[in-house]
Amino acid sequence: MSFDFLNAYISLFSGILLESWEIFVEAAPYLIFGLGIAGLLNILVPDQKIVEYLGTSAGKIRSVINASLEGLPLPLCSCGVIPAAMSIKKGEQTGARPFPS
Repeated sequence: MSFDFLNAYISLFSGILLESWEIFVEAAPYLIFGLGIAGLLNILVPDQKIVEYLGTSAGKIRSVINASLEGLPLPLCSCGVIPAAMSIKKGEQTGARPFPS
C-alpha cells in the first residue's frame, strides 16, 4: 500500500501553514501599530467629545457630514463593517449612525 497521497497532503498542509505564518509575520508590525494607535485614541479622546462631534448636538446634517469625513480613511472590508457598526450602535443612540434606534 502506497502512502504517497498522504505525503502529498502533509506537504500541502505544511506549505499552507508556512506561507500563512510568513504573511502573519509581515503583517504583525502594522497590526500592532494600528492597535496601539486605536488604544491611544481610546484613552486620549473622551467619549463626550465624540458625542458632541457626531451626536444630535452637532445637528442632523452636520453629524452625517462629520461621520462621513471621519470614515473616509477607514478601509473596512465586508468582514470589518459589521463589528464596526455594532460598536457604533452600542455607543451614542442619536445622530449619525448606520442603524435606527
